[in-house]
Formats: sequence, C-alpha cells, structure tokens
Amino acid sequence: MTTILIIQSGPQLSNVGDIAMLQVGLKQVSQRWTESTFFVVADDPVKLGHYCPQAQWASALGCALWASPLIGRRVRHVPIPLAGVYDACERFARYRVAALGNLFVQRRAGRSTDGDTHLASFCNAMRQADIVVATGGGYLNDEFPRYARIVLRCLEWAIQAKKPAFMFGQGIGPLTDAGVRVAAQRVLPQVDLIALREQRTSLPLLRALGVPDERIRVTGDDAIELAYSQRRHDLGSTIGVNLRRAHYARVTPAQIAAVGRAVCAVADMLQAPLLPIPMATLAEDQASIAELLQTVPPVAGDDDGDDPLVAIARISTCRIVLTGSYHAGVFALSQGIPVVGLASSPYYCHKFHGLAEQFGTGCVVLDLNDARLSQKLMQALRTSWHTADNVRTELLSAAQKQIEARDQAYRHVCTLAERDRSFAEQSRAKDRTI
Repeated sequence: MTTILIIQSGPQLSNVGDIAMLQVGLKQVSQRWTESTFFVVADDPVKLGHYCPQAQWASALGCALWASPLIGRRVRHVPIPLAGVYDACERFARYRVAALGNLFVQRRAGRSTDGDTHLASFCNAMRQADIVVATGGGYLNDEFPRYARIVLRCLEWAIQAKKPAFMFGQGIGPLTDAGVRVAAQRVLPQVDLIALREQRTSLPLLRALGVPDERIRVTGDDAIELAYSQRRHDLGSTIGVNLRRAHYARVTPAQIAAVGRAVCAVADMLQAPLLPIPMATLAEDQASIAELLQTVPPVAGDDDGDDPLVAIARISTCRIVLTGSYHAGVFALSQGIPVVGLASSPYYCHKFHGLAEQFGTGCVVLDLNDARLSQKLMQALRTSWHTADNVRTELLSAAQKQIEARDQAYRHVCTLAERDRSFAEQSRAKDRTI
C-alpha cells in the first residue's frame, strides 16, 4: 500500500484550470499506484470530495501553518544580510531537531481557530506519505511568493525524509524574488522529476537554478488530456470570450473597453454570437467579461461554473476563443480551436507565449499595452475565424504529442519512485544495524 500526498495549485478549488490539472494528475497516479491512499491539500473537504471522490483531505490551512516561518511575521524583521543564517537555523530546527520545530509550529497553530485540528490533518497526511507530488500550476513565480515558499517547503520535507518528490504540469517563473529564488535553487535540483508545461521560459530558468537536464521533462499542461477527450468533430459557431482581471493580470478598465469594442465589432462583421467563458470564481471572471461585453453577468453558480467539464463543453461550441485566462486557451487549443490570448503582465506574457510555442500554430498572443491593440485584435480575430478549419488538425496533433509526453513522464516516475523507496528502505535498515 502506497500513500501519496498531493500538493495542488488551487487549494480553494475555485479555478477550473487548477481543478482540471488536479483531476488528471490524481487519475494518473491512481492508475499507476493502485490500491493506494491519496491525500490532497485543499481548503474544503466537501468540495474536494465533489471533484476528487477518491482523495482524502489534508488541510491547506494546516499546510500553511506548518510551512510558514517558525517565528511567524517576525521573520520580516530579520536583516537581509542575516536572512541566509536565519534560514539555515530554521531548516536545522525543522529537520535536525524536529521536536523544537514542532514546538514553534504548534504554538502558532494554537493561536488560530481550530488551528490544532487543521495542523493535525496535514501532519497526519505528511507523516503517512511515501511519495509527494506537486500537480500542475503556475505558482512558483513572483506573483505568488507565499504559496511558492509553502510548496518548496513541502518538497524539501520529502527530500529530507528521503521520500520521492515529483512535480507535474509546472509553469515556473518569472522568478526574481530573492527569497523564493534561493529556496528554489536549494530544493528543485533535488526533486526527482519536474515535468514542465512549456519550455520557452521554464526550461532555461530551471537550468539557471541548477536542475540537471535528466530531471526535467517538457510534457505540456496536464489538463490537455481532459479537454482533448471532449473534442467535437465539427467546427463551432461562436466566439468564446474571457478576460482575467485579477491583480496578477494587471488589466486596466481602458484595456477592457478597447477589447470590448474590438470583439463586438468583429462579432457583428462575422455575424457570430459571443459566448462568455468564465474560468475562475475568485478571479471574478464573470464580472470582467460582463464589463467587457457591457452585459449583466450571469448568476454565480447557475452553470456549475467551477466544473472543468462544463467549461470545456462551453468552449467546444466555439469556432475561436479570445481569452485572458491561460486555461481557457489550453481547453480551446486541445480541442483544435484557435486562440487569441491577451496579456498585460510579464506573468501572463510568459504563460501565453509558452502555450503558443507548445502548440506551434493557431495561437496568437497580443500585448494589451500595445498602442495598436484594437487594430491587431480585430485582424487576429478575423484571421483565426477564417483559418479555424485549416489549423484544427495541427492543433489536435500537438495535443496528442503532449499527452504522450506526459504519459511517458508518469511511467518514468513509477520507475524512479520504486528505486528511491528501495534505496530509502535499505538506508533505514542500515541505520538500525549501526
């Protein structure tokens, strides 16, 4: 019996793309480790049971309590020249004198409502785990430094405990935050395998962080499989519309207005209906799409908006998709539907250009800060509409290749995991004889 702890991109389970990556990742590991126990780090056990009924809950709050700095917010007052010394002391307390590290963690948990219960939930899963897996997402970057540190801390625990650690569907960077970069440089080269969803940005960054090439695979996004399996055999008739206005997207009201005018003009010209495709509740996609189209947003939850299969089915009716959300682009391209991606922040520029390179055709990326945005957007939408039939075969072929690369990576992981576990068992047996 194998126990696997899964750390995921969206513990809130409110982002369609994050849920899709989790579901596919869980399916892959469950197929390869049958009769196993799977713990998934999440906020809500009920929501987790809905989307991943085969998984057991490990508290995301408990994970955050365990992984946060041992001295809490006072870590902000550690002088920069002493940051490395403090970090070394904290790792010593966590991994060499575990009782001391646990004392700090438990004291902090006691200050939170039900903190002890949440901490126990996560620590129970962590102690039982034979393997630690981080499923897909774009969380190791400058936009989410706190969560990046949490994930890196969990992976480091697995490495220190001589347990196999793997990462799948990862989009890594931009990464200039000094603290996160130092942690990544320490931890990532020791992860057994890191599967990337794109190679344009993530691959050179991993190499710069010291990760050996033999520990890296480029597999595409895990969610490709789910969308590809739902593809239609005919062209859709609508223009799918999404725009992400979260803080990390850096989209302005003026940009929303310009995009709205352009897409509405093209829709009138082509006599094509516009179809809202929200992808994340917390990112308020519905509100930003409504602002773009100057309509009233639909009632939240009226279409089970956080369900990946619902979002994929809506996108399948589109002939083209205009999106500011990365996974709306993944779901469309994986079904052979061309995409026009909109990016304003470096984070989204990296994501969309990496996605475009993975599929090779049918994905145009536009800079929302471009002075000629309206003209370029209208041209891109018209071209995508008229070439949709021509690029479909190539897009589906690119999806198939990425699915196969992902399957090969998971098969390789099985071999690595068994090797590492055998080595760890031998090491423990040797320690007992000394």
